[in-house]
Amino acid sequence: MEGVVYSTRLLNPRSGKDEVVMEVWIEKLSVCINEMDGAYASSSPHSAINHFGTFNLPETFCALVKDYVAKKSAFEEGNTKLFAVLKARLAPKKTQHNKIV
Repeated sequence: MEGVVYSTRLLNPRSGKDEVVMEVWIEKLSVCINEMDGAYASSSPHSAINHFGTFNLPETFCALVKDYVAKKSAFEEGNTKLFAVLKARLAPKKTQHNKIV
């Protein structure tokens, strides 16, 4: 499967700073992967600082990326719902220091 390779500027979650990173957009999967261990759904590539062309990625790797992004998306959706419910239930108790048994 072909991937478009380019450099772009992204916020590094570890350092909190904008950094130039190498990224690959896989059009068939509508997924971007980058060197900061990022993989996420994206209908198009980020704006490129430099464009390095395209190259073929192994099908086995692409299958892993597709599976990872699907599971990551499902987790993020579930995680958002879970904490919304917890915040709603615990809002009345926000001034209490409850002992967890």
